[in-house]
Amino acid sequence: AMKGFTASDTAFTYDPVSGHGQPSPTETQMVGFGHDAVLGAAETVLKGVEAGAISRFFLIGGCDGDAAQRNYFTDLSEKLPETSVVLTLGCGKFRVSDQARARLGQVGDTGIPRVLDVG
Repeated sequence: AMKGFTASDTAFTYDPVSGHGQPSPTETQMVGFGHDAVLGAAETVLKGVEAGAISRFFLIGGCDGDAAQRNYFTDLSEKLPETSVVLTLGCGKFRVSDQARARLGQVGDTGIPRVLDVG
């Protein structure tokens, strides 16, 4: 547990009868780049645009809900062109699937992922 918290403080529960809470996700996702990391990569990203390696930017911010059937942003992220860069913020970062992240990969050989969380 984190300092100042017990394991029960950070436990996430789901009550299927009342529908309060949601089951914990079964997948992990890399998040938390923040705006400083994204701004630090700005020059490389701009070069990617100039070279044609990046054609479009999409912002996925906010939520389309946490219920399984509410997956607009997940579906969108999986259908974006491979030359796209996705900027996420808020809980939108959790709606981009691992499959979309893997398919989009990174910008050329720069090591910069095409899905960047700005906060």
